[in-house]
Amino acid sequence: MPRPGPRPRERISPVSHRIFLWGDGTRSYFPTDAVHANQDAALEHWRQAGVRRLVWGECWRFKVPRAAECFDNISNTAQSILWSAWGYKPKTYCFPLPEILAALAGDVQAVADFRREDREGAQQIDDFLDLFLADLGIVESEARRVESEVRPVGTGGQVVCRPRPEIAGHGYYDGRPGVPGRVSG
Repeated sequence: MPRPGPRPRERISPVSHRIFLWGDGTRSYFPTDAVHANQDAALEHWRQAGVRRLVWGECWRFKVPRAAECFDNISNTAQSILWSAWGYKPKTYCFPLPEILAALAGDVQAVADFRREDREGAQQIDDFLDLFLADLGIVESEARRVESEVRPVGTGGQVVCRPRPEIAGHGYYDGRPGVPGRVSG
């Protein structure tokens, strides 16, 4: 007789808007979270009135909810490239400012395209999109600052690149405390 093993966990919660923070709504990190059976059902949920707003409000500043990447084609590539430049690099390292600026132009264009192609969806989160665009401006100035400060370190033939932690996403789009550079008004 086989030994009884752990019982499979049942999905006990209804589908929550929070699954859109880190996924497309069809999977979750937590086995008890309910998810949608397919992307069509997830997209239908994403497009319901108020869902985008709830998700963006709970998203960290300088970030984009994963569902917004999947369904609205909003990107945050420039910050990812900037963060990949963090740390000690070989002496021959060339800071990727041109690549960051090109990605930044693409990120800004993605917001413009979303606003043009899905006016109703964009109107739900227009203030959050404005904050995200302001965050992208900070990413640009930070990339320019870091590029100007790349310098040799010690005698090991390395250089150091140090973006400031503020672009890591402290605080939320909905304005909860801890949001550096919060746009008010």
